[in-house]
Parts: sequence; structure tokens; C-alpha cells
Amino acid sequence: MNSAEKILAGAVRLFKNQGPGFTVDELAKETGTSKKTIYVHFNGKEGVIRTIADRTFDDIHGRQRAIAADSSRSCSDRLRALLTLRPTAEPRIDYRWIRYLARDFPELHAHILGRVADGWEPTVAVIEEGISNGEFRAVNVDVLKETLLATMRAVMSDTFLIEHGLSYEEAFGNVMDIILNGIGATR
Repeated sequence: MNSAEKILAGAVRLFKNQGPGFTVDELAKETGTSKKTIYVHFNGKEGVIRTIADRTFDDIHGRQRAIAADSSRSCSDRLRALLTLRPTAEPRIDYRWIRYLARDFPELHAHILGRVADGWEPTVAVIEEGISNGEFRAVNVDVLKETLLATMRAVMSDTFLIEHGLSYEEAFGNVMDIILNGIGATR
């Protein structure tokens, strides 16, 4: 593992234990590197966190394209999979961390929320396919997209996940149940 990868992995460990409150000194100690090395590779802690987030979203967007293209699955299954993807890229970010960034790193927080807003083409395509083939009823796709996006932002930016002991995937799985099945009792 090269020094940049070591720094990223160390940042993830620190973030899991103490949120974004860790210092560059602590990161250097955790990874056995110098502060100078961290600044050379990432321009500080914010650069480290931005790199982790960008890797996560690059991974998710690539996997979204593959899911959307999988015509062997129903549109409903693909839509649920698209909106509840768990990051797999290493080092992996936990969506619950994002709320911690709003106060101390507002530009980074805005960058991450911007990445959430990017890459909706596969999701929109699946929704439109579902409407076209009759699996979904006709809805205003732009309104649905903005509703989903606003829900994602709220879930990631608030204390909701922590207060309710939920992962993002669990919370958004419930959102998808409501969207796909409504709230009416089946008879």
C-alpha cells in the first residue's frame, strides 16, 4: 500500500472513531507518515475526506450504470437497488458521517451533497422504462427525482440515522417501500 492509500485508510479509521474532529497530527501518527506527506498528497484533512467521498461516489455511479442496464431484473428491483447502494470502494465512507461535515467543512459538505445530486441518469432511465412498460404508473419524473434527492439529503445531513439507529440503506429501503407500495393497507 502506498503512502496515499495508507493515509486514506487511516483517515477512515479515525473518522469511524471520532468523526471529522481528528487532526492532521493524529492522522500522521495513525498512518506512520509525516504531516508534510499528508499535505503533499491531499492538501490536508479536507482533501483526504474529499478524496474518500469522491472515490465512493465514483464507485456508486459506476455500479448504478450496471444495475440500470440489467434488463433481467424488474424496474422496481433495479430502482430499489439504485437508491440503496452500499459503497464498496475502499476506503469506504459511511453516509452517516456526512452530517458531521456541515458545521466544520461547509464547502466539503456542499461538494458531497453535489455528488449525491450527480449521476441520476441511470435512475431516471429506470423510472422512465418502468412507466413505459406499465410497471409504474405515469408520474412526473422530475418531481419524483427531486423528492428522492431531497429525502436523500435530509437523511444524510441530519441526525436522523443516528437517532433511529439506522443505516442509510435501511432508511432508504423504507422510503422505497413507501414509494413503490404506498401507505395504503392491502386488502
